[in-house]
Amino acid sequence: MVRPSTLADTRRRHGHTQESLARQLGVDVSSIARWERGTSPPSPRMRVALARELALSLDQLADLLPASKHTRARRRTRPTRRAETADEVPELIKDRWSSADCARLASQLGTNPVRKVTGEHTARVAHQWLITPAPALVEAREPHQRTRRIGTDTLNHLQARLRYLHHADDFVAGGDLHATIQDELAGAASLLHTSRFTDTTGRALLRVLAELAELAGWSTADAGYTRTAEHYYLHGIQAAHVANAQVLAAHLVSSLGYHLAETGTAPHEAVLVTRSALARIDELAATDDAATPSVRALLHARTAWAHTVACEPSHAAEQIHRAEDAYAHRSSADPDPPGPTG
Repeated sequence: MVRPSTLADTRRRHGHTQESLARQLGVDVSSIARWERGTSPPSPRMRVALARELALSLDQLADLLPASKHTRARRRTRPTRRAETADEVPELIKDRWSSADCARLASQLGTNPVRKVTGEHTARVAHQWLITPAPALVEAREPHQRTRRIGTDTLNHLQARLRYLHHADDFVAGGDLHATIQDELAGAASLLHTSRFTDTTGRALLRVLAELAELAGWSTADAGYTRTAEHYYLHGIQAAHVANAQVLAAHLVSSLGYHLAETGTAPHEAVLVTRSALARIDELAATDDAATPSVRALLHARTAWAHTVACEPSHAAEQIHRAEDAYAHRSSADPDPPGPTG
């Protein structure tokens, strides 16, 4: 029986030691060792560089990367539920919202996706988000269909957990943290269709879910699971839209665009998506919901990277200038930007 090829085998066939490959990619030797052992997968940007160096497609590289211990554990203990089939594109952004939509969103936030998201689809979601007003009502089911009523105490607990996970993300690699965040998100999302709540509480819950979804997207992308990351970003945008958290939604849209730029698979869609986020921030500039200078700087910086990946250096330079200008106007009293700030 022939042993399947591994990442280490492919490295050796291309004449690389761990040390020479690390030098070529600009990473530590320990990173190469972790990738080959499966304890920490390469980031999306590193996957592109690694595939190029080893003359592989991204799909071929994915087949060579060992599953992490977290992925193996999740496969043993949790069956994968199917999301939409490949030819079904869900309508995520709506101006009406019902209890069925709550249940559907809760299900999606607890699902390992199987449908590949295209750059065209993400750009379409960003466009729909720009032109669609937030729903007027988060409709609850009839009281007898839900057994638990949630309020301030539950929200405070969820927000405390969110702060803890943000703090942990500063010190723990995505490959080690993403499974914990996914489980936290799935548990919080289940409250959407198992609990009763007021409109105000429902919107606050959706905001927490949007922030958790962004953190889940960030951590799963860092762990190398690009399809799952896109799934979380898209449904996080949906949650923030329904919550009418416009700056948070723009932050998520920008994160999705940055993710597309990082993977390098849809550079022009990355530009469209990140610029959609900036368009909404510009609309909010003269309102009470205006973004802080720090948020504006971050969104301009992400747009600059998207233009760079799309080989549009003059536009990238303009966005860097705008980021620097916004950052110069920041105040120590401003709250931190929501979600990850990479």
